Amino acid sequence: MSLVGAPGSAIASSRTVPRAGALLISSSEGVLPAAQRQRERALLDGAALGEMHLHVSSLHGSVLALGAFHRTLPTSTDRTASWWRRHTGGAAVASGEGFAIVTIALPHRSALVADERLALRPEQVMNRCVRGVLAWLRRDGLDPLYPGLDAITVHRRTVARLGFTETREGPTLFQAIVACSGSFADTAALLDRLDPEGRVPIRLQARDEGTSLAQLGRWAGIPTDRSALARRLADAYAATFPASIGEVVELDPAVTERLAADGSADTAELARPEIDGSSVTEHGLLGPVAAVAQVTANRVDAVALTGDFIAPDWAVVELAERIVRGARDADAVRSTVRAVFDGNRAYLLGLAPAALERLLVRAITEGS
Repeated sequence: MSLVGAPGSAIASSRTVPRAGALLISSSEGVLPAAQRQRERALLDGAALGEMHLHVSSLHGSVLALGAFHRTLPTSTDRTASWWRRHTGGAAVASGEGFAIVTIALPHRSALVADERLALRPEQVMNRCVRGVLAWLRRDGLDPLYPGLDAITVHRRTVARLGFTETREGPTLFQAIVACSGSFADTAALLDRLDPEGRVPIRLQARDEGTSLAQLGRWAGIPTDRSALARRLADAYAATFPASIGEVVELDPAVTERLAADGSADTAELARPEIDGSSVTEHGLLGPVAAVAQVTANRVDAVALTGDFIAPDWAVVELAERIVRGARDADAVRSTVRAVFDGNRAYLLGLAPAALERLLVRAITEGS
């Protein structure tokens, strides 16, 4: 393993493609939500150049992490808490101080195990990507399980929440929010403070359904040292995927700052549509999924899909655009869903295809 903090690394200003099999690692501590989001955008930019990059970070203060497809929250007068929209899908969860955010960027979703982008099906992605996190926890003396879906558990209590996203071209982000000394049970209290209108529904988690590394006695006295944690995780990933990761290259902190500063502008938050109206809801495997539509006579004027699910952002946008161009007709909606989501390149995890069709048909036929 090579640990090098060189300004000439792949994400320096030249953005040259790194050697095959190199896992870049970096870290940041106490950053603001906007900076975290910009880092994620920059990680995707690097992945498009062929980089594999593991970044470990923490956020400043009390932060609610929204999934990629939750409704935008109004500006809050509460200065003691904030919210961050991550690029990855899934449920809204507590984050901020007391949590570590582990983000790994890959050239494509199968990069840890195969050269072919579609070698893994969408439902297999988290199962493979999470293995490095599981290996790290086992090295620290725990017995974690990934029972599927979006969580890591220890003794049947949630210690990490997971999600991923991929772009139309293939670059992929996998993310794990790990409870170091914080608790996911604080999610409901954060939502009460930041979302008094109830725009983001959640599946409540009792305090005894979650745990933390501190509670498990495995935080090893480094609750603020994200760089040490990044090295531990990188070692675990390299040991788990030796065929794909030949060396680990640790980046200088100054290069990490340029990673955020040089990242492309992220306008996804501004582009996400907000549609007023009564929504209909299906309860999926990851949590509630809602749809709302605006219709005039036999025409669909607007439609939005929000909630706890994982999907490529471009596919959700394309689905809405096609429905708006189509008729206010149940069969037409079902055909559009099947045309957009092939289950492999475009997919939606967290809600069965039949339930997704039923949800959108209800929203469009009941909308006003």
